[in-house]
Amino acid sequence: MPRRVLIGLTALLMIGISAVDEAKAQSAPITFDVFYASGSKGGLYFVDTRTGLSTVAPANGTAYIILGNGVIFLDQATGKTQFATPDGRVVSHPFLPIGARWVVSTDGTWIAWDVMRTESGSVLADLYVARADGSSQGLALHTSSSKGLGLRPLAISTDGATVFYTRQKDDPKGVLPYPLAEDIYRLTVAGSAITHLNGEPRCACAASFSRDGRLFFRLESNSAAHFIDSSANLDVRLSPPQASYVSAGDALLSDRGNVAVYSAVKSAATKYVSGQYALILADSSQKGQRILLDNNPNWLRPVRFEQNVLILTGVDKDGTFKLSLTDGTLTQVSSYSYVGTLSG
Repeated sequence: MPRRVLIGLTALLMIGISAVDEAKAQSAPITFDVFYASGSKGGLYFVDTRTGLSTVAPANGTAYIILGNGVIFLDQATGKTQFATPDGRVVSHPFLPIGARWVVSTDGTWIAWDVMRTESGSVLADLYVARADGSSQGLALHTSSSKGLGLRPLAISTDGATVFYTRQKDDPKGVLPYPLAEDIYRLTVAGSAITHLNGEPRCACAASFSRDGRLFFRLESNSAAHFIDSSANLDVRLSPPQASYVSAGDALLSDRGNVAVYSAVKSAATKYVSGQYALILADSSQKGQRILLDNNPNWLRPVRFEQNVLILTGVDKDGTFKLSLTDGTLTQVSSYSYVGTLSG
């Protein structure tokens, strides 16, 4: 049975609803701030934003993300995709196969995933799209490559009409610290129309896309940054920050599409030493990049913009943090890692 506990998450004060009229709270849809924890506290915590009560779902996995009325994740023990709901239930996901890599629209309503196999020396890859509940499911694209090029989805728009994906070889030894995109394409699902994005292929570098798929952010190998408006064929290039990093990724584009934040590291080694991580802000309106946080001992991933604040989660260890975009103050607000907010 799922556990119901009361946990003191300071994060609720800045992520969920912090102060509402009781009558309004009773009539409004129930929302949950979702966190995960590993180790002895392992599990998904669905925190009722009205009461602070948390239902704990058993989970030991990676790649947690909000989808529809629950959370999907990859179970570390079985390799299967699991689905957890606010009542504490965890079941095998009904339509995502083992080995699939997925992306979910920012509002959690659509999902795209890939299925790859090798036949007669060629890599065959299929890209599927569906609504969160599995409806409107269909094969959006089939590709093959005798050069070993696979397909990995990068983003899907909130209307499910556009999918971005990369064609590249996978990193066979898993030494790259960030998920990277080498050669990006845009797929219009209706009609399966494919567009090779301007300037591609660039490098094995990070990319992030707006909710509607019109704007996207792209890094170069030297951390020069591009803000691209595909509808107007505009490309604003920003010079690299005044620091040297060997790898960068985990890019997050703001809703307005004029600001992005990404993580960077000073070593390409699989195991990093303390003080090698940085967070960098790219601002197209200011036409520059600046270091928000440098020589940080922890690997932090940007997950959400708030007003003058960036919400971060720990990658190498649990935790949720907020970083002031005005003065660079970093504050830990929870010992658990924030996944997202959903309506029950």
